[in-house]
Amino acid sequence: MAKGCTFSRAEIEGVLQLLGEELAKRLAEGYIVHIDGVGSFRPKLGYRKEVSPTEGEETATRNAASLEIADVRFHADRRLVQRTRRACRLQRAPHHSYTRPREGCERRLSQLLSYLRTHHILTRSEYVKLTGLSPTAATAELKTFVTAGHILRKGIASHSTYRLPYSSENE
Repeated sequence: MAKGCTFSRAEIEGVLQLLGEELAKRLAEGYIVHIDGVGSFRPKLGYRKEVSPTEGEETATRNAASLEIADVRFHADRRLVQRTRRACRLQRAPHHSYTRPREGCERRLSQLLSYLRTHHILTRSEYVKLTGLSPTAATAELKTFVTAGHILRKGIASHSTYRLPYSSENE
């Protein structure tokens, strides 16, 4: 920002520091602070967590003393959104192409068994990299291989690992 004006970096940082302090002061007083071209800041109230019921009561009495500023909400000015929209140039992310799960199932099983003979253990993410399947298709295919008895699964959900059954390891 300092490159686009005659103010030094230190001066800009000082002004922003003062702005933050003034913003906090006004919000603490309960005001909504609007900065033209930027947006509005408003305090959000919430109950203090440490408020406890008085003796003989089941629940704490809620009053102004039990409230605190829990958050500060920001709503962008329409002009800021418009300027951002004009400056933004969206581009499509690189597309990961996955292989179709119905093609080459036997080839992938052979690839999997070969991998497990060498590495002894495999995760779903490693299987995705090995085969090019989507994560969902890889999970389904690994489940099919476990059900068929080709491999064993250990662990739960995302922590699952796969290995060869004991009889296949010794061959």
